[in-house]
Amino acid sequence: MEIGFLNNHQFNFIENSLYNNKGMTEIEYLKLKKNHPYAVMRDDNALILSSMKHYGLHDTRLNEFLLKTFGNPNFKIDFFYELIYNEGDYTTPHLDKKTVLQTTLVLLEDNFTGGDLIIDDKNVNFNKKGMFINFKGYKEKHSVTKVESGIRRVLVIMFNKKQSLL
Repeated sequence: MEIGFLNNHQFNFIENSLYNNKGMTEIEYLKLKKNHPYAVMRDDNALILSSMKHYGLHDTRLNEFLLKTFGNPNFKIDFFYELIYNEGDYTTPHLDKKTVLQTTLVLLEDNFTGGDLIIDDKNVNFNKKGMFINFKGYKEKHSVTKVESGIRRVLVIMFNKKQSLL
């Protein structure tokens, strides 16, 4: 597990890129749905969220930045999305799909109470805007406690292994 902070320039680049990203193309959405049919479920067994926004992978500047900042040379971005937790929203303990080698979270908003990130039954104090965490979501059980007030915005990035063409 790695926890760190983005500098202001990095954070602003992400925020501006997300704001200007037009979302997924139909092809990207169909690929995501095919490869990850249960990436996010909205029921008592998985995630309870008011809002979610899938971003497209066609923004090459953003993709390159995310890979350089959070990935490693053997990774590719599988998909990324923003989770918006409103009051009362939470996630129950879960593991990510085994094909996801690294899960990265970037906290985009910190004007909330509650909403603690729990990894392997430990509160990791992930509560300041601009913080990021890289972890193995496929083997480290994680959840978010109920947001008591405010809005908790998080960018979730799923990394997978690059596929060789040979």
